[in-house]
Order: sequence, then C-alpha cells, then structure tokens
Amino acid sequence: MIRSFIQLCSLTAMAILFALPAFAQHEFREIKLTDKTIQNYIKADPDLNDVLEKINGAGDKPDTRLIAELESVALKHGFKSFEELDEVAQTVSFIMTGFDPETGDFIEPRKALLEELNALKEDNSIPENERSELVKELEEAVRTAPDVIFKSNITLVRKHLSELIKLDEQIN
Repeated sequence: MIRSFIQLCSLTAMAILFALPAFAQHEFREIKLTDKTIQNYIKADPDLNDVLEKINGAGDKPDTRLIAELESVALKHGFKSFEELDEVAQTVSFIMTGFDPETGDFIEPRKALLEELNALKEDNSIPENERSELVKELEEAVRTAPDVIFKSNITLVRKHLSELIKLDEQIN
C-alpha cells in the first residue's frame, strides 16, 4: 500500500509534504475538505508544479520571489494563502494513502500501513539491511499515523480520485 501511496500522490503534494520544510513546518492537521477546495487544488496543481520545480532548482534557500509565487498561485486558485493550499494538499494526500488504486477500496491509513509493514517483514526479496531500515520507518509511520477525522473527506477524494491520479501520471 505504501508503494500505492507514493504512486498515487501527486508531486505537488509530496513536495509540499516533504521537500518544502521551510514552508510546511507545522504538524499535519487534517482539514475538512469541500468539493470546491479539491477542484481548486486540482486546477492549481500545474501552476504549483511550475513553481515547485523552480524551488527545487534553487537548492536549500529559495528566494522570496519564489515564495511569493507560491502565494500567488494559491490566491489565483481561490485559496486564502499558500498555507491553506498546503493543508488541502496534505489532507488529500493523507486520504489517498488509504485508497487501493486497483480496487478503489478505502482502508484507514494506519491499517494500510500496518498491512504494508507485515508484508514487508515477509518480503525476502529486499536485502536485509534495506528491509530493516524500511521496517523501522514503517513502524514509526504506523505508530504516528492519525486516523481519518472527517469521514466526508473519503467520499470527496473518492469522487475526484481519477483526476488526482491523473495529476500524478502527468508528472511521472
């Protein structure tokens, strides 16, 4: 399921979650999504990816113009700020972790991570040292994974799942 998660999440969401610690230093907090916020996020994704590519190229310290571009993209697509867009992206990505891309079934992210952990422990095709490290990371993820608070988010993400998957396919 972790591989599914990585395949499903758009580069935008992953970059926001992991590659932009200076912009996303707050802890993950699931927000209540609306149909409109997901639509706006989908529309913002291409513009956001353009800016994120520039930021990734700028190294550890992107200049203030690039940060201002993030704010501009957020405002252009109906968000109050980049922080709000970031929260939507993180929430969408979090909910997507629970979807099986083949069946469309949803399983709570913690349970999905636990299943992946158990499968990883049994997978002898991965070298032991690499598997050991992955097991540690997954154990931490299982320990810290929050439960879905807003069950309506599952329905909304499911409604837009094919569009969200296409965002990822366009990037990869």
